[in-house]
Amino acid sequence: MKTLSASLLLCAAASLAALEVHPDPGLALSPAGFTDLRFLAGTAASVTSASAPGASVGADSKLAPHVAVQLVRGWADDSTGLALGVEYAYDNSLGRISSFSGSNITYGGNGGLVALRSHSLNLLPKAVLRPSLEDPFDGGPSSVQVEIGPVLGAGLGWAHVGDSGRSDQALVWRYGARLALVVSGLNRWQGGFELGWEAFVCDPAWQHTHGSLSGSGLEAALFLGRRL
Repeated sequence: MKTLSASLLLCAAASLAALEVHPDPGLALSPAGFTDLRFLAGTAASVTSASAPGASVGADSKLAPHVAVQLVRGWADDSTGLALGVEYAYDNSLGRISSFSGSNITYGGNGGLVALRSHSLNLLPKAVLRPSLEDPFDGGPSSVQVEIGPVLGAGLGWAHVGDSGRSDQALVWRYGARLALVVSGLNRWQGGFELGWEAFVCDPAWQHTHGSLSGSGLEAALFLGRRL
């Protein structure tokens, strides 16, 4: 009997130790604060139109890279919450020229490319939803998390229209909306995807002669991260 009691005590102590060493990776507390660091790679929104000295072009969408780093701070209970993300993003947005007007053929014709390479700092206010699903890892409700909200940002970019060469540095404005699915696994590592629609505008200049450039479209990315 003493041996059985001792064994039960040892099992209970081991269980408590396991809970201490391996807490719920989703921080299933009510309420709970969380801080996530995420690294994203995916596709950028496309350039749709541009004008340069002596030429105007329309463009069709073309896949191009988007990479970003996000720091997300939030507060949520077992079902809902709020969060704010800060993101640094590099986008190489492209478009394939589909229409051309103007006298300056330096900027190319149909089939050429128009591009905007930019570095941006974006703000992402988010609503947080934690579905009532069986946790695939620890049985808590918050390892699976859905985030949805707008994105607003600004940065610096350089444009190319056909064979124009690189423009002067220009201010880029961004806005849109995104939805993210986040799964926090063992040892607080995360994975997921982000899907959204984004638009951007800027006024690049070539040798001090101003033009314009804009774009919009789908932005999608996969990410890896860690709950800090």
